[in-house]
Amino acid sequence: MVSTRQRKKLFTIAGWTLAIGFLAYRSAPQLAGHFGAGSVGTAMPALSTTTITGAPVNRADLIGKVVLVNFWASWCGPCRVEMPAFQRVYAERKDSGFVILGVWTQDADVFGMREQLRMEAITYPIVVGTPELVDSFGGVNGLPISLLFDRTGHVRKRVFGIFSESAMRAEVDALLRER
Repeated sequence: MVSTRQRKKLFTIAGWTLAIGFLAYRSAPQLAGHFGAGSVGTAMPALSTTTITGAPVNRADLIGKVVLVNFWASWCGPCRVEMPAFQRVYAERKDSGFVILGVWTQDADVFGMREQLRMEAITYPIVVGTPELVDSFGGVNGLPISLLFDRTGHVRKRVFGIFSESAMRAEVDALLRER
């Protein structure tokens, strides 16, 4: 028979195991960024669209640059948390060949989205994520999702959830050093 004390100890161990497992699962993409993990994957899809300011965006213009494609929505709390960090890294690295392409995945309130971007001083390019555009990147089953492409246009990192600033800097800097 298991005593109350032993049962309590088992529940404590199970709780800690679950908590540590969850933290490891959620932080693995961030830690991998610091250690250079991630392999070359699929090629960037053919895309031809315009930003919300009317600037054209196509695959040919992105090849030769390190590109972060981030799928987000204004109702997504984690998306809004990572955007200021994206802006800081973009402002610091854009002249070195780094581009962020934000893909807004909502169907309504473009005016509200533009106001949010203005209020938060987000200046990296944003496009409206049509179903065809989202599908061309493999679809989205949760937000935020970020895909980091190397200069050849191949996926080097997929991050589901918040892409921490330190991990993003490490990944982007490593890819910018590659030729």
